[in-house]
Amino acid sequence: MSIEIRTYDGDAEQLSRFVVGTWLKSYQGKMSVPDWSPKYFDWQLTGDHIQDRELLVTAWKGDRLIGTILAMPFPLWINGHQVEGAQGSWLSVDAEFRRDGVASLLSKELNRRQRERDYYGRLGYAFQGSRKSQGPKFWRSGRTNTNFIRPMYLWARVLNGQAVRRWTDNPIEKFALSLLPSVVYQVPSRKQAGIIREYEEHDLPACLELINSQAKKTELAILWTESRLQQQLHYPELAETLVIEREGEVVGFLNFHLLDLILQGRVTSAV
Repeated sequence: MSIEIRTYDGDAEQLSRFVVGTWLKSYQGKMSVPDWSPKYFDWQLTGDHIQDRELLVTAWKGDRLIGTILAMPFPLWINGHQVEGAQGSWLSVDAEFRRDGVASLLSKELNRRQRERDYYGRLGYAFQGSRKSQGPKFWRSGRTNTNFIRPMYLWARVLNGQAVRRWTDNPIEKFALSLLPSVVYQVPSRKQAGIIREYEEHDLPACLELINSQAKKTELAILWTESRLQQQLHYPELAETLVIEREGEVVGFLNFHLLDLILQGRVTSAV
């Protein structure tokens, strides 16, 4: 029976179970694995508000899901010009079929669909924080037509030191977290700099202007459409946004979603 490549038409439950399960089989106990829940995938890729699934490319062996590469249409800002493109990856291949070229088949099909739409390209991220990560090796191979731009460093604000100490597998982090006093994890009271409140629907135009005007000051960024940003800023029980208002005008916002990270147990993070 041959491998079939087709657009994903299933639900978020199956997608979450496959992607997270595949990553755990490869990385559990070796590096942090995000627990992308069914609700998360509904929010980003499969919910009723998503009209376009053509960039959700999957591989099947009969009725068995064996691979995914998932992307979302997104305008891109490239050196002062707006072009059509996409963002995403979630490249996952069942370990039983990794020697069958499934990842290459998925990547080629997604590239073909992007060319049909005359997309400039696709923006994605490869985790390089662990030697166990298989993504960078694949994306650097000559088969994928991929360029690595530069490293992107992340920061974290630890709110529960003991929970993170139990979770991490890094001996230096464990030692440091055991020494830090509890006062380090306390969030200081903010200085009065305006009204900070929860996002409301009428804030959308201001948030759209803020994020896209900021993006256009860079050489490379994604741009947000009104519908995509509206979906991003509020999703019940998952994604929330705070805005800061001065003299009746929204001058900034912070969006976050809850995501469990699995290593030695799990911790809940706000991303």
